[in-house]
Amino acid sequence: MKQLDLWTLVDYLPTRTPFDKDKIEKALRIVLVQDEELATGSFDAFKGGPVLLADEAQVESASLRVSRTEPVDKWILNLSITGRCVARSAVLARVPRLQITGAPRGRSLDEQTYWSSKEAWGSISFGFAERHPDCLSSVLFTGPKW
Repeated sequence: MKQLDLWTLVDYLPTRTPFDKDKIEKALRIVLVQDEELATGSFDAFKGGPVLLADEAQVESASLRVSRTEPVDKWILNLSITGRCVARSAVLARVPRLQITGAPRGRSLDEQTYWSSKEAWGSISFGFAERHPDCLSSVLFTGPKW
């Protein structure tokens, strides 16, 4: 089976919405396990990883939360990215309609600036941590009802 690269994954995952555990396991080729720390009365939470990517980037961990009730549009998938630096300029060139939607508050070098875009299926956000502000540190897919 061919190894995925970051941009193939970013383009492919939205075609699998709305997200659930089985779809993400198949798309990322990993096993997700229940994450009791993030689960709440209304959301199931799962975690898994790593996923080695063809372009020397890596999904260090994947965190999925999905609603236990209707509507099924309530889901969020966070991919933590490590390995080869994916430059902010490369992300902005690839997805030019991004706007800043979140900024660090000075509490930690791991806080992120988020560049986001609303899409028909929900939204996608690219996070850049203060520790390495020019390198992609996360990709966040959010359902329309989140």
